Amino acid sequence: MHRDHTVFVRAIKDKRKVKLVFLSDAGGNKAEKLYGPLLYSPPIAGDETGDQSDCYYFWDSESRSGKRFLGFSSNKIVSMELTEQSFDPAEFITTGVD
Repeated sequence: MHRDHTVFVRAIKDKRKVKLVFLSDAGGNKAEKLYGPLLYSPPIAGDETGDQSDCYYFWDSESRSGKRFLGFSSNKIVSMELTEQSFDPAEFITTGVD
């Protein structure tokens, strides 16, 4: 679990975006961007792949490449900061109901 986990939880409850600072490449370069928080997945005990890291999932509403659903493991996240920008997951979920 990342040290800013409570920021992530509060952002979900308050329906607000977070400013995420993360390691963007293997060289340790940092990037920052606003994302909508979606889900936290704790480590899976006994994972046969050996990858037992947790993961934070975000929605990138500004993505132009079509990849809007993103996951970051705790070790790739430098910091999370709550913003005043609103984010409601219901805005992008299609229910199939007219």
